[in-house]
Amino acid sequence: MNERRQRLHQTKEIQGDNTDRDRGSHADSYEAEVEDMVDAALVGLDLGELVTIPGLHSGDEWTRFEAARRAMLPQFGTSVPAPRYRNQARRSA
Repeated sequence: MNERRQRLHQTKEIQGDNTDRDRGSHADSYEAEVEDMVDAALVGLDLGELVTIPGLHSGDEWTRFEAARRAMLPQFGTSVPAPRYRNQARRSA
């Protein structure tokens, strides 16, 4: 067990396992064992993933999402509203 995983398991043991506490109204099919999710996330981090989503089975989907997000980044810093918003604002005034 690598050092990070060992520390996390030690922390979990100290804090106690609260997996049965406050589960809310989610269907059982959406629930996963905390230990499984933590272990999967740690494996993702060990693989160099900056974001881990253990329930996302297709890593390619995340790659496509991240590429689309990065492609939009330059547009977030513009000082002029997009035309679809300017036209709507003029009509509303």
